[in-house]
Amino acid sequence: MRLAVVCLVALGCQAPVVRPISSTVPRQAEPYHPRGRVIVTDTSIELLDQIGFVGGSAAFTPESAPQLDALADTLHGNPFRALEVQAFASDVPEAFQEPLSELRARRLVDYLVRRGVDRRMLHPIGIAPAPPGSGNHPNFVIWR
Repeated sequence: MRLAVVCLVALGCQAPVVRPISSTVPRQAEPYHPRGRVIVTDTSIELLDQIGFVGGSAAFTPESAPQLDALADTLHGNPFRALEVQAFASDVPEAFQEPLSELRARRLVDYLVRRGVDRRMLHPIGIAPAPPGSGNHPNFVIWR
């Protein structure tokens, strides 16, 4: 039998109380996967863990799920007038960069709308060619 030591100091407990721990305590079956980390500034939303796309497509990488969900949660909790969703496609030939960038931006907006974000506040923008150092990770610019 497992035991827990409990002392309710706020209730004036002078000595610890030992109580059995129920064997029916639910345990976490799978490892904990934290959501992505998000920083909101006056002008942008920065993702510390980037949203990625499968090379040459508008499909999100499986590793992007926590960041996408964290972004949606952040948008629910912050009253922005509008958010510019900028996407890039530097992983394809130049002739395909603009249409793929636009498609990636629209895919991001569609995902956020499915998560309950108001479509009217989201403005997808595909940018080609991608600015130096941007890679294929989207940017989020706040309009206040």
